[in-house]
Amino acid sequence: MIKVDLIVFVLLVLFVSCKSEKKEEVSKEETTLDSIGYVVPSQKESGIVSNNSDSNFVSKNIGADKKPQKVEDFDVFLSQFVEDSTFRYSRIKFPIEGFNSDSEASRDNYVWTKEDWEFYFEEDKNHKKNENIISEVSVQKSVANWRLYIADSGYDVNYQFGLNANKWYLISYSYKNF
Repeated sequence: MIKVDLIVFVLLVLFVSCKSEKKEEVSKEETTLDSIGYVVPSQKESGIVSNNSDSNFVSKNIGADKKPQKVEDFDVFLSQFVEDSTFRYSRIKFPIEGFNSDSEASRDNYVWTKEDWEFYFEEDKNHKKNENIISEVSVQKSVANWRLYIADSGYDVNYQFGLNANKWYLISYSYKNF
């Protein structure tokens, strides 16, 4: 009986020590967020440099005991983003930064309003109707890019999406048509 008690005691001590180490690991993780809550990957991770100067907010994993949510599947998200306007606007926090080759004022640091962006998106959402438009998607840990372009034409549109609470949101839009 003493052997059983001793074994149970040892297992209990091991279990408790493993659990406390796991909590410590989780609490050390940090996620860098921009001013409106989007995950901002390191430049090394994404290969993309953000011009957002307000990306110093660091959020620790609060509620580490909670079960982590599954990251939204990007292909499913993108399909719904293109097809469903209510869903689409729930995933954009205007104004958004980007580039607009049609702008007379500031092309490089263009700020897209909802009205400006709607006009350009109408063309983008019908990209499948134009057989010359090539659609490419690249997904990394916390950033995804959707590129629409026509080879050797000067037409190049880029959508950049970021994760916020494991859901994708549009964070940058670039329109080039030279």
